[in-house]
Amino acid sequence: MFVIKLETRSDAEKLIDFVRSDNDLPALSVSDLLCDHFVIIKDTQIAGVTAIGRCNWFSAEIYHTCVLPQFRGQGIATALNEFAIYYARDILAKKLLVCTVRENNEPSKKLVAKIGFTKVASFENNGNLINYYIKQLVVED
Repeated sequence: MFVIKLETRSDAEKLIDFVRSDNDLPALSVSDLLCDHFVIIKDTQIAGVTAIGRCNWFSAEIYHTCVLPQFRGQGIATALNEFAIYYARDILAKKLLVCTVRENNEPSKKLVAKIGFTKVASFENNGNLINYYIKQLVVED
């Protein structure tokens, strides 16, 4: 069983530092602190983290989904991202959800496709090929 909870800013900073070190990303930025950070707990241990950032009045972005190595392959990243979809649509009232995934990150590419994201663009950033995905959350009549 999983429990997902909103984290405090200080705890989120520690989690972001872990995510950044696990993914070879630059140091913590101010924009990281403006997101809502969530952890998933399994058997009383933090197993993973994700963040939801507000882009504008109609869209949000999933940032930094990361699962500790010993918890990978157990559906935790799927649960975090499905929660992100719910949170963006039902709590933040957003119409679109976006995310980026490095081209060489096969598990994340499979995950975002499985939960309904569509790749709409690719670009290079600091020597990495980045894929940009989007998911429509609300279907208008």
